Amino acid sequence: MNSLVISPVSDRFPISANEKIERSFKVRNTSTEKLAIRLYSEQFSSDEYSQIIRWIVFSEPEVTLEPSEEKVITYKINTPESIPDGGQYCNIIAEIERNSESNIQVTSRAAIKINAINHGSTNEQVGFSDLELKMLNIGGPAAARTTVSNNGNVDFQTEVKLTKSSIFGEEISSSKMLVSLYPGDSKQVYIQAGNNTAFGIYKMHYEVAAVDKTIDETYFALVMPIHSLFILVAIVLAFLAIVIHRREIRQIRLEREALKELEERKARKNKAHKKRKKK
Repeated sequence: MNSLVISPVSDRFPISANEKIERSFKVRNTSTEKLAIRLYSEQFSSDEYSQIIRWIVFSEPEVTLEPSEEKVITYKINTPESIPDGGQYCNIIAEIERNSESNIQVTSRAAIKINAINHGSTNEQVGFSDLELKMLNIGGPAAARTTVSNNGNVDFQTEVKLTKSSIFGEEISSSKMLVSLYPGDSKQVYIQAGNNTAFGIYKMHYEVAAVDKTIDETYFALVMPIHSLFILVAIVLAFLAIVIHRREIRQIRLEREALKELEERKARKNKAHKKRKKK
């Protein structure tokens, strides 16, 4: 269990050039011992959209908290005279290091995600690619995937939904997920329609929505559990064995008929030869 709790876990606010902004968050020590906490900012997006880490100044880069103590941490953002359009992103980290009972150094961290948006000229651009609608699902539930790319300069969320229905249209299950993408991100989004792997053919409805683009596809999918696959393979092998056995029996019968016909011809030939001798 982490000994640090930080709140809120994310902070979103506007920024502009040549500005001094003051923000704050809370850090709480949930352990039973005194903790020395180091505070710093960490890049998690591309360089262009993480310049904010150079503009952040903490009022106290290091703090000490007693057991169960909570403290408000203040930091300032001093933006330069010129900043890029769009978003600036980073994590603010509260970190402790201590030795475990086995004398191993353990690092614990808690983070708050910073989303600072310069609304001067935001550009939301989304791209979809590599769409895969899994029509044959062996050993797992019906699923679909696509790659979503953020080609703009500000973050956005992608909503993904996959609904499974009977072939007559009666809904059986539905799954939803939200995926955050930051400028320059490209993520393969995979979703399953629940965990049901019952054998059958199902009607699927796959929906993806981000910014001003959507994917809306309806298709049919076969779901086959592993044990059903084994049964199907066993049936196919049994069928092949029967076919091969019947072919072998037919071949033996044909060979016997051919041998019998050859013996009959030989007998007729010998009989004709004996008749000629008597004459």
